[in-house]
Amino acid sequence: MLAVLDRTQATAHYLTRYLHDTDRMGKTIVFCENNDHAHRMRVALNNANLDMVERYQNYACRITDADRDPGKALLDECSKINSDEPVIVMTSRLLTTGVDLPSVEDIVIFRRIGSMPLFKQIIGRGTRLCLEAHKGSFDIIDFVEATRLVNDPAFDGPPLRVINDEVDEQGIRVVSQEQAGEDDAEQVAETEAEYETQEEGPLPDGPARLQALTTEDDDTADQIMAQGKRIYVDGMEVYVWNDVHYQLESDGRTLRLVEYREFVRDRVLSMNLPPTDPRTQWAVARSRAALREELQSRAVEADDLMAELGHPEADPLDLLINAAWELPLVSRAERALRVQREHQQFLESFGPKARVVLDALLDKFTEHGAEELSARALRVPPFTKMGNVIELGSLFGGRDALHEAIDDLGRRLFDVG
Repeated sequence: MLAVLDRTQATAHYLTRYLHDTDRMGKTIVFCENNDHAHRMRVALNNANLDMVERYQNYACRITDADRDPGKALLDECSKINSDEPVIVMTSRLLTTGVDLPSVEDIVIFRRIGSMPLFKQIIGRGTRLCLEAHKGSFDIIDFVEATRLVNDPAFDGPPLRVINDEVDEQGIRVVSQEQAGEDDAEQVAETEAEYETQEEGPLPDGPARLQALTTEDDDTADQIMAQGKRIYVDGMEVYVWNDVHYQLESDGRTLRLVEYREFVRDRVLSMNLPPTDPRTQWAVARSRAALREELQSRAVEADDLMAELGHPEADPLDLLINAAWELPLVSRAERALRVQREHQQFLESFGPKARVVLDALLDKFTEHGAEELSARALRVPPFTKMGNVIELGSLFGGRDALHEAIDDLGRRLFDVG
């Protein structure tokens, strides 16, 4: 899949001009292709609306599953009819169902949609009447021709009006056509393409070529993009289905093809450490940062391990050890459960309220990984509902005692393989 990044800028400028003409404070949801696309769209819209960003810090923001608790807090604000911000929300799939946003005035579709149920779910975010916000209708702004599904007999009915705008590279409208809402079209236009017809016969022998895949199934496309690596080349976004790694031999000239797992193993083993040492370093926030830097110096990114090796249920440290020393893979949930089962005395040495904090940290670790094992994690829900960092520290006997308790929890999580 290829996506021209300049299109994001043009879309942001067009949408900004549209809001200038309608209502710059009209709540708007932009459905993007994925979380990264939503991030780039947020940046582009913030840059195009600097005057509004100065007045409203969260004028245009991203709310996806990757934004975790801060994103949920923004979503709660957006759902309030009388809230001023956020105004423009970028998302991918998080807001398609199960979210009540009655005052949304604009639904922007900037992602492919191949199914009628998904299309209805997306536009369903705007279908609620909201008399308190003087909303009696909503607009769909479609950049990917998803509204072709309106012509499908399975759809519920025609729109009130349809406006087709053509824009230039800067997102400026150059042609605008309005048509009646009733549309009896039974087929949609297909994008033009150039074809070269050749004589039939067997394919010639030769090296394998890149295989192009065309699919209208949303789940299939999502699986490809989730497994592929995203790179940027001259303003284009490219998804790589597979990649290979070459290792420079000791002669300084020979390149040897290696699997990624083998590449990681060789890099880690070159550190001349037993498997217990990385566990000890990874358990504590300060030494974990140092280990990350050491791995980066050897071209191993800890956060890339899940994408490259799979197993999202495991912590990057366990993937690292599994690749280097072939020790059994342990999930984060298994590590947390073992602490609760085998370290009861440690957990019960704290007061009831402090124990609640430690249990919540274990839940955070199970869900997101070892980066949650730090005092910084206490600045977001659910910890903020328990008190501020100073108040939470007092449950443990002070700030230093709090840090030591978190470090001790990490050591017990990673004390064995």
